[in-house]
Amino acid sequence: MAKFYRRGTTAVIILMIALVFSGFSQTSSYTFQINDQLDERIYAIDRLTFYEDETNKLELSDILSNPVSGKLKINPDFSKHQFSTENTYWVKVAIQKTPQSNKQWLLEFYDQTIDHITAYIPSEAEYKELKLGDKEAFRARIFSHKNFQIPVDNETSGIATYYFKIKSSQKADIRIAFRSYNRFIYYALNEYFLYGIFYGMILIISLYNALIYLAIKEVKYLYYVFYLLSVGIFAACVDGIAFQYLWPNHPEWNQPITGLSSYLIVIFALLFSTHFLNLKRRFPSMHRCFQLILAVKTILFAAGIAILPTLLEIQIYDIIPFFLILFSSIYVWVKGYSVARLFVIAYGILFLGVALKAMVHTAIIPHSTTL
Repeated sequence: MAKFYRRGTTAVIILMIALVFSGFSQTSSYTFQINDQLDERIYAIDRLTFYEDETNKLELSDILSNPVSGKLKINPDFSKHQFSTENTYWVKVAIQKTPQSNKQWLLEFYDQTIDHITAYIPSEAEYKELKLGDKEAFRARIFSHKNFQIPVDNETSGIATYYFKIKSSQKADIRIAFRSYNRFIYYALNEYFLYGIFYGMILIISLYNALIYLAIKEVKYLYYVFYLLSVGIFAACVDGIAFQYLWPNHPEWNQPITGLSSYLIVIFALLFSTHFLNLKRRFPSMHRCFQLILAVKTILFAAGIAILPTLLEIQIYDIIPFFLILFSSIYVWVKGYSVARLFVIAYGILFLGVALKAMVHTAIIPHSTTL
């Protein structure tokens, strides 16, 4: 019996030690290792060392002081859903340098919609400050790319510690990629190539439908052209492409134009659907509902411009118009309008995409990253 108790006590002690070390590993900081065999590593906020400043008053000197520096920890339970637009976030990234590396390296933020990122880059004497974010002019960036990049100095050995001060008016997806220049150039070229295909297709389809409108003068084709162009502008705003190529010196236009294009997508989607499905005759009650949604969306947009800019951002209620369009198309199809079947398929896919986008943007579902 005594032997049994000794074994049980030993097992409990081992378990307690494992739990202690497990908790320590989750809250201690992590050091990036420069390794030529690994061209890329991507870390979300739950794997980064950070501190949430609820006072919004801390500066780098405060973060470097002992009382505050100990508060920068890894919180594996934190997600984008918990990001507070009222607070400032300090992120710490430690890099174990390897001068023998044959590659050059950089740190990259994926979320192009973050308003303010102040990067504190270590140097011999003091930290250098670099301001990034979509509230800064595009020319302030070191790399002419839609994301935010910071070069990593790997000339000497040792550990280099970078600090980032982050503040945003919408829920930010804080993910940092640590990658080589070779990997960055490879993925950036492929990414921009795909963007060219996507936006090129939007322009071609828009031009095609504009020519149809000029030929037969049916207004639904004109609404469809405006809808496609609104989708293209909105996607370019979200991707950061519009800021890079259309108004690089006017960061103050980012939020209003994103809000305007989002508003126009809903407006022209409702107008096109109303005319294509002929809801005024086939579904009068839904036709009146669409008119009400148009009025409400216009009021919210005006309020966003004049009073509360957060109303210009994607909200979960933006899926309602697309759900009603899908419902209306199914209803009309069931009632005998066979042409609507393709419309149902198209808007079914669109509704799914809009719903996923809204839920990711509002952090109802997480934005996952494959490492």
